[in-house]
Amino acid sequence: MTVSAALPAGDPAALLATVPFLSDVDPDDLADFARHCAVRHYAADEAIVRQGEFGHSMFVLAAGAVRITATDDAGTRLELGRLDQPGSFFGEVALLGRGVRSATVTADGPATLIEIEKNRFDRLARRHASVLAALERVYHARSISTYVRLHRYLGQLDEATLSALIDGATMRKFARNDVVCRAGDPSDTVLLVKDGVLKMLRRRPDGRESILAYFNTHDAYGVHDPPSGRPADLVALGQAEVIFLPRGPFDQLAVSHPQIYERFGKDDMHRSAALRGAGLTVLSAADAFLQEGVEVESLLVIDLDRCVRCGNCVRACHDRHQFTRLDRRGPIFRRRKRVDSPEHQHLLIPTSCRHCRDPECMVGCPTGAIHRTPDGEVDINDNCIGCDNCARKCPYDNITMMPLPEDQQRDGVVKRAIKCNLCRGYAYSNCVYNCPRGAVLRVDPLRYFDELALVMEPEQVEAIEWARKRAEQAGTLGTKQQVLPRSTRFIKVSLAVFAVGLAGLIGAFLRSPAPRVGGSSWGLTFGVVATGCLAFAMLLGARKRMRTRALGHLEVWTQYHMVVGALGFVAALAHAGFRITGVFTTALLAVFAVEVATGIAGQVLYTVVPRLLTRLERHGLAKLIEDLLAEEIELSDGIAELVDRAPADVQALVRGPIAAASGTVRQRYRADYDPVAHVDRVRALLSAKLAAVPPAHAATVDRVLRDTNRLLDVRAQLRLHRAMKTWLIVHLAAAGALAVLVPVHIVAMLTVL
Repeated sequence: MTVSAALPAGDPAALLATVPFLSDVDPDDLADFARHCAVRHYAADEAIVRQGEFGHSMFVLAAGAVRITATDDAGTRLELGRLDQPGSFFGEVALLGRGVRSATVTADGPATLIEIEKNRFDRLARRHASVLAALERVYHARSISTYVRLHRYLGQLDEATLSALIDGATMRKFARNDVVCRAGDPSDTVLLVKDGVLKMLRRRPDGRESILAYFNTHDAYGVHDPPSGRPADLVALGQAEVIFLPRGPFDQLAVSHPQIYERFGKDDMHRSAALRGAGLTVLSAADAFLQEGVEVESLLVIDLDRCVRCGNCVRACHDRHQFTRLDRRGPIFRRRKRVDSPEHQHLLIPTSCRHCRDPECMVGCPTGAIHRTPDGEVDINDNCIGCDNCARKCPYDNITMMPLPEDQQRDGVVKRAIKCNLCRGYAYSNCVYNCPRGAVLRVDPLRYFDELALVMEPEQVEAIEWARKRAEQAGTLGTKQQVLPRSTRFIKVSLAVFAVGLAGLIGAFLRSPAPRVGGSSWGLTFGVVATGCLAFAMLLGARKRMRTRALGHLEVWTQYHMVVGALGFVAALAHAGFRITGVFTTALLAVFAVEVATGIAGQVLYTVVPRLLTRLERHGLAKLIEDLLAEEIELSDGIAELVDRAPADVQALVRGPIAAASGTVRQRYRADYDPVAHVDRVRALLSAKLAAVPPAHAATVDRVLRDTNRLLDVRAQLRLHRAMKTWLIVHLAAAGALAVLVPVHIVAMLTVL
């Protein structure tokens, strides 16, 4: 493909004036618009756009011809048409929809096209509303026609039946939490979900919602609705596009194509059976995930039951990108590890770009700096002018404005938008690579969350898998889809290494001739092994600081650090003949024993403490230690100020019954402790005393009650954080002592020998 500044014949503006949706644009505006559109030349059989790729531009044919093809869910290649008239256009689906190309367009001989970028079109549409309205009419008509023909069931119909379905169909776009239809609305249409996720629910008299079903891309809703009206509400869980098919022609399928009509009924049965088999926890988690907008192909999550709150993931991101794009804050979810498992898991979705299917951040970018790559990743180019538009529009607050150094500031641009780009251009995500506990995971939500797979039909899951395989075969599978699950095989391998090494050391000691200590040949051998193991174990410290190099996952290093360190201690004992041989040797072994003991204690703490912290954080209050320290001061000062200004009887209530009923820090570590429920329990316990508080001070007392309990929660968390740091101080001190004692011991031995 080549790019030219002008058409080989004629004026681009004159050609664009023949395009129906641009015909009413002022000539001067159109001329300026045309000057900023690229003219592209394609060779015969060269692909212009590919089905399934993401795009942000449309094309107007200037010369030559193009072929339009698509592949349906069954893998059948469909010929959708041919364009050979100058002024014909395509690509409006990507320009106005979610950005996914719905078909493949190939040059049928040499072809010249004008490419219209989304950001240029948006600026023109803001000045000329008729342009957007006219293009949307075309977009809707073409989208309905193309989508119905590609549908996994409807695409099998003959052309006459398809035309009857499409005639009279309409399409609408819905935003998050929009009501698509309400219970009792006329059931005169069948809804076909073109894109997005919808939730069918019934509202109870007490205001709570009862989830009845979920509907995803390709699903049909309302096939068997009674004539009296819709049985329940239908709500969009995110950006969604829905096609409304007229009921009359659709109902005719029961007679003309009963096998296809029955498949919609089978889908409903599958959906109902799946939801009946799911427990309340599973459905609540699925709904929470979908409400949070995790129906993406790549999502960063932190397993709080494993996370030791070290912040290494944030530092690793900073080291690679010079400005961190990851903030360890966000919503917390409680879910079952597996749908059929009684064990729960607590996940944090940190502040990190999710590469949404319908990125709101891209809307209105004045320079087009924030864009979508063909494989769906959202990235920001260097031509960002720091206008904050994308950061304001991101619904998850995942875009940060980075101040630019003075030598990089130009034309008044002093900051630039940055966001997670999945470490594009690198072989691995640095935050995942540098977690010592394997708690940071880049996951495919549909594969990782059983809840999401449960509420999606089996056919839909298969369709997604098929699309991924096809992308892999075509070489278009990008970083976003290359999500590998956390492997624990290295743990088994390391334990096998430890067992073999331990057996070898003990066997060698038992079979070695006496003397086998000190300066004997066998004693020296055991000493060399112990020194080598200790040296390898100490490399972990260097690995932690080398966060930008491909040296292996930090979790693997941590595991082998423990295994090799333990083997080194056994070798050191063998070197000493498993007995006390002198003051210096005894001191060295004692320090080594402290090193091993603190290492074991650390692993116990790293297993227990995260779960205790999670219990205190599970209602969305996950904070780093620096946040907790600041909150402790704020709460303490706030409580003291409120109490000091209160009358004596209120002060007595706060310092007496409320303080006693709130409990202690230690009580926060019980397995049945729940932060929110405990506050309600304290209120219930003191209900009589609280009712006697004068109305003028009731709000103050209630706030002090809440803040007192929150302060105890914060102090309980801080105590756990300090416990995880205390053992490490002793462990590092012992390591430092070993680093001095071992060389001294070696020098002393060489001097004697």
